[in-house]
Amino acid sequence: MNIFNFIKNIKWNLIDDYAIILIKIILIIILSSLAYKLCLYIINRLCAKWDIDLTLISVLKEIVKYIIILTSISFILALFGINLNAIFVSLGVAGVALGFASKDIVSNLISGLFILFDKSFKVGDSIEIDNYKGKVEKLGLRTTQIITMDNSHVIIPNSSFSKTAYINHTFTRDRCVSLDVILPYIYDLKQFEKDVLDIISTFDWVSDYEAPEIVLKELTSAGMHCIILIWTSNPWQVDKYRSALAKKVQKLLYKT
Repeated sequence: MNIFNFIKNIKWNLIDDYAIILIKIILIIILSSLAYKLCLYIINRLCAKWDIDLTLISVLKEIVKYIIILTSISFILALFGINLNAIFVSLGVAGVALGFASKDIVSNLISGLFILFDKSFKVGDSIEIDNYKGKVEKLGLRTTQIITMDNSHVIIPNSSFSKTAYINHTFTRDRCVSLDVILPYIYDLKQFEKDVLDIISTFDWVSDYEAPEIVLKELTSAGMHCIILIWTSNPWQVDKYRSALAKKVQKLLYKT
């Protein structure tokens, strides 16, 4: 921060020579950019050395970014003789209104801190909220960014996680791949179970968390309602695995 104090204390004429003011603003922006890159370099080196969690790294980088931005803005305003303390004091009622307007921002920041300290989820986890399901790519103080299976980037305000129930699919080591099937009455249930288990044995993604199971749930007018249950240790690919299973079972039923 000594370099910023150096710039601030340079005795240039801030009233008459606007060109000098512009040069100083450019210098502040350049130095701020260099300071940010230097901080990122230091964070990356220290985190690699101490094997720090990716979520904490993401938050540290965001904190550093906001500190440098706010510091740069304060120095630029100081060039024009603007005192931030005087502004905050003179805001009065407007300051109160601004506080209400920034309520969501504060809520997002607090929620982001709670997520970090509670370790509700972290970068790389597979989560689901408000019909959005994806892998956490970035966890910031205000927002969380996830990537869905179709490679869409969804940005979710952190306050949403304190208001809406969400699922962390990575909390458990294994997830169930379930498939509902209506089995025609002409099909022998035991033979169906044998054929399905033969199909499952060809999949290399099936885990040994629990043995695969075919459950007869109910008898309907259309046929026997069965549920196929398989476990996998890759929660990110559950939908893909369910689709692969469905295609195999569909071919099996088509032959009957």
